[in-house]
Amino acid sequence: MSVPLRPMLTGIYCFSSLIIIELLGLHFQQVVLP
Repeated sequence: MSVPLRPMLTGIYCFSSLIIIELLGLHFQQVVLP
């Protein structure tokens, strides 16, 4: 069970980190460019 679970968790982690980076980028652009 740990074999298929490991890549799924890493994929979810990468996907969530990308979403957080994009949200931070959008927020930063909104703050810098009113």
